[in-house]
Amino acid sequence: MKAVYWVEDCALTPLAFTSEENYLFVKDGQTAVANQEQFSLNEKPFFASLFSEEQRIGLEDELLELRHSGAVRVEYTNDLTWFETLCVLSVQEAVANSKVDFSVAKNLFILSTTKGNIELIDTPDDTRLQLQITAERILKACGLNAFPLVVSNACISGVSAIITAQRFLAAGDYENAIICGADIITAFVAKGFQALNATADGHSRPYDAARNGINLGEAAATVVLSTSHFTSIQVKGGSVSNDANHISGPSRTGAELAKTAELALAESGINAADLAFISAHGTATVFNDEMESKAFELAGLSAIPLQSLKPHFGHTLGAAGVLESIISIHALNEGIVLPSLNYNTYGVSGKITVNQKKQAVYQTSILKTASGFGGCNASVVYLKITPEKKLYEN
Repeated sequence: MKAVYWVEDCALTPLAFTSEENYLFVKDGQTAVANQEQFSLNEKPFFASLFSEEQRIGLEDELLELRHSGAVRVEYTNDLTWFETLCVLSVQEAVANSKVDFSVAKNLFILSTTKGNIELIDTPDDTRLQLQITAERILKACGLNAFPLVVSNACISGVSAIITAQRFLAAGDYENAIICGADIITAFVAKGFQALNATADGHSRPYDAARNGINLGEAAATVVLSTSHFTSIQVKGGSVSNDANHISGPSRTGAELAKTAELALAESGINAADLAFISAHGTATVFNDEMESKAFELAGLSAIPLQSLKPHFGHTLGAAGVLESIISIHALNEGIVLPSLNYNTYGVSGKITVNQKKQAVYQTSILKTASGFGGCNASVVYLKITPEKKLYEN
C-alpha cells in the first residue's frame, strides 16, 4: 500500500478566505458565529456563521478576476450558484498552490456535501440538485482532469471523503485526489434543524453542562492528497461505522464511534499514547456530546486532550470534516492543541479531557472524528512525519 500525503489545502469561511488566516484567527480565539438577522432563513434571529453580503460580493469579484486571467473556464463559470462559486474558488486555490500537475496523472475528485445546490429546490432548475452533476460542473469550471465522485453521508461526509480518497490512493487506483467539502445555509437547512430543536439560542458550548444546541455555519474547504508529492503530513488510515440507532439521534452507548477510533488507530499503527489531541465532532447538542464522551472512554482515549472547532465556524455540515481537519493539521504542524471555545463546566458522563487552553504537544499524530444523522460515525488519523521517518520510509 502506498503512503498518502496531505499536499495542500484551502479553507474558505466567513472567518477568513485562506487556511492560514482561518487557523490564525482560531488560534486567537476568534469566531465567525454571530446573531444573524437574515429573516429569509428564519422568522427570528439565530446564531450562525454566514457569509456577509460584502463577503459574497468580494468572492464573486474574485471569481471574475479568475475568469479574466484564464485560471477558471469562462464557459462553465457564467452560471454558477453561490454553492458552486464557493467550491470553485476553494478548489482552484488549493490546486494552484499544490504545484501538482493534474494533466499527467490519474486523479480523483470528491465532492463532500450534505445539501449541495439545495437553494435551487423551489426553482425550475432542479436537475442541478443532482450532486453528481454538480461535481462535474465544478471540475469543468476548474479545468481539471479527474474522475468525479460524491460522498454525501450526513455530517461525516468530510471525514468519510478523506478516508475514501486515502484508500483509493493507497491502493494505487489514483495518484492524486482533490476533496472539496462544502455546504451553505438556506431556509431549508436552517428551518430543518430548528424543527428538531437542535439550534442554540446563543453561542454553542460543546461538552459543557450548559450546552443547548448547535450553531450552523457555511464554508468550502478543499484538500489535495497525493502519493507522489512528499510532505510533512500523512493520512494514515480511517474507519466508518453506523450504529443504526435513530434517524437523527446517535447511539446511547458510543460503542460504534469507539470502534471506528480503534480501527483507525490499528490500521495506522498508532497507539493512543501517540496522539497529540482529538479533533472531535462536538456539536454541543445534548445527545451528541454525551455519546462522544462515552465513545472516547470506551476507546481508551479519556486522557487525550480533546477539542471541538464548531464554536469558531458553526456546524458546516459536509464541509466540517475537511475544514476541521485543515485547522487541526495546522495546529499539529505547530505542535499545539487548541482550546475548546466556550467550554466552562464539565457536562457529560463519559470520561474525556476537554482542552481549555492553548498548549504545546509533542506527539506526532491526531485523531479526527465525526458523527451524523442516521447513526453514521467516522474516524481518521493524521501523522506528522519527522525527517528521520522520511529517511526510513524512502
